[in-house]
Amino acid sequence: MTIESEVETNLGDDEYIDSGVEAEDGDEDQSEEYLEDGEEGDEPEAEEEETEEVEVSGKKYKLPRSLKDNLMMQQDYTRKTTELSESRKAFEAERAQRIAAVEEMQEDYGRVHALKSQVAEFEKINWSNLSAIDPAEAQALWMTYQQVKDGLSNAENDLKTKTEGRLRDQRENLAKAMQETGRVLSREIKGWSPELSGKLAEFAETYGVPRSELFETPDPRIWKLLNDAYQGRQTQTKQKATERQQRVQQVQPAKSVQGRPIPPTGLSDRLSAAEWARRRNAQLAKRR
Repeated sequence: MTIESEVETNLGDDEYIDSGVEAEDGDEDQSEEYLEDGEEGDEPEAEEEETEEVEVSGKKYKLPRSLKDNLMMQQDYTRKTTELSESRKAFEAERAQRIAAVEEMQEDYGRVHALKSQVAEFEKINWSNLSAIDPAEAQALWMTYQQVKDGLSNAENDLKTKTEGRLRDQRENLAKAMQETGRVLSREIKGWSPELSGKLAEFAETYGVPRSELFETPDPRIWKLLNDAYQGRQTQTKQKATERQQRVQQVQPAKSVQGRPIPPTGLSDRLSAAEWARRRNAQLAKRR
């Protein structure tokens, strides 16, 4: 048996294999039909995923929509991390400045205290007796005394200037911080306004928190907590008022039955003259 006949016996007359044996014309036609039917050949192309344009570092890119959300989340995380890092750096720098200012003020207070002590010692001297005993020594000490007094005056003036400047800086920094707090609260509290902040201050006063102390608190978390407590109290007050009104309505007698007014009992000015006379006669008859 030839190779060709053996292949035909194993596969059948209507099949062929690519084994180096040439197929007959009929087999070629059948192979084309198989390709057309989709039994063999390339797989259908997958649908392309929709893309969106995303800007990264000033440049625009087209990315699959599934990747856009992940990229935006990463960018948001990076932005918040950078902002937090910058805030920490600013806080540390401000803290270092405050510490340096406090140390400088302590040195100034110490200098003033030392000069005051020296002046007090000079004031204990009996200048008349010292001049009589040793005029040269008295003159020298007097000149030193005047220099110390001048130094004390200058030190006190410098301390006053620095103290006023520090208080001014504190007020300005507090004003800036409160403005930033106001912007945050405007975004995060619905209906935020100066009127609402005033109501919150009054509410805080009922718990013993001075208004001046509250308005020196730039932390928005404190204000949000206070607002939640205030709104909760308002809701409770309205709910209690509604419950009281419902209880009042429940104890009030019905004014009519099935749409008809309830007739008055006993003698009443709303009765007709005849009905009033009839009821009055009935009362008199019962007393006899």
